[in-house]
Amino acid sequence: MTMPIVINKEQRDFLLANRGKMMKELQSATPQLKTAWGKSKKEPYTLYASFPQGLQTLVYDRFKLLLARAKGETIVIQVDDKVDLDKFRKRGIAPLEKELNRMIKEGGSDGPRTTSKGRLKEPVEIKVHKSQAQVRVTVDGSAFPLVSVILGRVQSTLLEYSEDGSVPLLSVQDNADEKGHKIFRNSNLTQLSTSRFLSPMPPQLTRLQALIRIAHFALWDLNMTVYGGFVRDMVIREEEPNDIDILMDRKGVTNVIANKLIAHATGVLKLRVKSPLHTKGAAKTVEFDAQGWQKGIEVDLVEPGVGKLPPYVDCDVGNICLKPRGVLGLKVLHTPRTSTPLIDLTTSISRCQARQFEAYYDPQEPSGEARKRVNKYLRRGWSQMPQLNQWWKL
Repeated sequence: MTMPIVINKEQRDFLLANRGKMMKELQSATPQLKTAWGKSKKEPYTLYASFPQGLQTLVYDRFKLLLARAKGETIVIQVDDKVDLDKFRKRGIAPLEKELNRMIKEGGSDGPRTTSKGRLKEPVEIKVHKSQAQVRVTVDGSAFPLVSVILGRVQSTLLEYSEDGSVPLLSVQDNADEKGHKIFRNSNLTQLSTSRFLSPMPPQLTRLQALIRIAHFALWDLNMTVYGGFVRDMVIREEEPNDIDILMDRKGVTNVIANKLIAHATGVLKLRVKSPLHTKGAAKTVEFDAQGWQKGIEVDLVEPGVGKLPPYVDCDVGNICLKPRGVLGLKVLHTPRTSTPLIDLTTSISRCQARQFEAYYDPQEPSGEARKRVNKYLRRGWSQMPQLNQWWKL
């Protein structure tokens, strides 16, 4: 099918200046995509996109994300006078920008863009406006899915330059529309990407609060990776998850990590151990609860390398993870045989928000595990996208 996309002059100039990179990114999500400019004088700013039936939402969201880069968004962080902005400017900005732009590139962006005026621009740029006690972070479209992480990382760095460790106040100036920006104001992700909690711990935690604090402890204190339903449901879709999956950084440390986690949950968070550490499939599991909860929190601790089916992750939305210090990324970057990149982070997030997924396993594999994983998503109301590659062969 063919879909017309009407844009303005600034967006057209931007697309023309970056056409090679843009098409590479678009075709990474939809390899069959083809584009052509309108030929009539009445449609100088119309781009026609041709692609297989059923991919309208994905193509539209990808184009929207790319076109947003022509303008970008600005996050304004208002700080108090106890934050040393001079030191932050001299020592903090350069390494922070480097870290954030590297993270964005790993998430699927090609890095610097050429603006419509011909200037080379990184996806994230940070500036200090000392007279207004502000730090301004400008992001282009490639950084939109990671804005909550960016907020957390900037907050953590500012805390290092605060005389008394006070938390900076945040206000956000947003010049983009709301559609497709759920992740932008995700306070859960911002908190998980910030080194310290922005508010004191309440006397008794709700289940939701406990989920956040357990995951934060795993990311910042245990230096582990959190993945699975917690990231898919709570971080991306802002829905309460069933459990927390924690990936060990190496084999042989599961019992040590479990003991540290249990000590923190019972001693600091004041939770109860509902079910002691036990083996559940490929994981070791412990369950916590507290007074007034309707159900407990299962924490699954998984050692690396336990996947049996290539490419060792079930689907694109199941591949999103939170790495240590709350950095959003992919659990598996490429296929094991040919190192073909799996679906990028931006596309995976866009699909997750739309409750869509693309399976990676061979649908004909004899164990039935692939079909079991697909059916689990379908029962929960997700839509299965067509497989654009035979990922299990690559």
